[in-house]
Order: sequence, then C-alpha cells, then structure tokens
Amino acid sequence: MPHTHFTYTKKMKCKVDELDVKGVCIPKRSIRVFDAGDVVVDRFTVVIGSDAFGMSTNPLHPEGFNQFAGNVGTDVIIEDNPAIGNQISFDKLPSEVKEAINQRLETYDEKELEDIGMEERARTKKPLGFELRKRL
Repeated sequence: MPHTHFTYTKKMKCKVDELDVKGVCIPKRSIRVFDAGDVVVDRFTVVIGSDAFGMSTNPLHPEGFNQFAGNVGTDVIIEDNPAIGNQISFDKLPSEVKEAINQRLETYDEKELEDIGMEERARTKKPLGFELRKRL
C-alpha cells in the first residue's frame, strides 16, 4: 500500500468532516456505520478499517454493548446483509456512540489510522478530496 504524505502545519485544526485522532485528521466517512434499528441490542455495526464492532445506543454504560465483532469479509459480512441495517452518517449517531468510536480509534497507531484513510480511497475508488494531515 502506498504511503500517504502528511502535511505538517502548526496548530492545524481538522475540518468539520474529519476526526482528530492522535493528531491525525481522518475523514468521518472512512468510519462506516450501519443501523439495524432499536429491535436489537447491538443496534450499530461500526466498521473501522477491516475491524467491525457492535454497539448499542449507550455503548459506554456498564449495561451497554460495545464489542469487537470480527473482521469484515470473514467474520462479518457487510455487503448485501440486511441484518446490519442501513448505512448512516457519523454525524447522525448519538453522542455516546461517537465517543465510543473515538475511544476505539485511540487504540490504533498512526500507521493504522493512515491506512484507514487509504482504505476509504480504495473502497470508493475516488479521491477523498483531502490529504491526511497531522497536527503539531
């Protein structure tokens, strides 16, 4: 996989459609989220790179659900799978689910975060319209 070049700018802020994770700005759309509705506990299927996680509407609560579900394509089927629901945008998620996703992203190192952006480019086969950037 080709390396992405970081643009270094002092005190750079991530754009509104990006997440700041460990100083790396990654596009929100590189985090795919599916909503199966409120009929199941693991309502949301969150895909980060090739990892899939099941989350409830309150994944940070002791009685909530926030669990690694497996790898996409082997353990979790995303394409043509009505059981996981419809894809929704990151911005439509409850704040607690966004926070749980951010906590999951914090467990990835900078190279893995870079790869997440590159995988989005390959998956959509179109430019992301941004360069991965690193804040100082």
